[in-house]
Amino acid sequence: MKDIKKLEKEDFINLTKNDSYLSPEDLSLEEVKKLKLNDLRKVFNFTHVDTKTNTYHKVIEGVNCMDCFAEMKNDEHSSINKNYCRECL
Repeated sequence: MKDIKKLEKEDFINLTKNDSYLSPEDLSLEEVKKLKLNDLRKVFNFTHVDTKTNTYHKVIEGVNCMDCFAEMKNDEHSSINKNYCRECL
């Protein structure tokens, strides 16, 4: 899973600037800059990018770790935050 990278706010801003086909049509760059990271993930409908294939993926909350994108079983969740595996938190 080393090729999977979690997208941050700056990544979404760069996507809006450079790849207009990925960004939602109804949002301008200024509006994207004002949104919070979780809102950007919902609007764009993906959370991670595979750097080898340049494909975008969406985390399934409670199934995939929000950091490393690994699939989690019920006993692998962190007790601090259920969206992350034990190794990431």
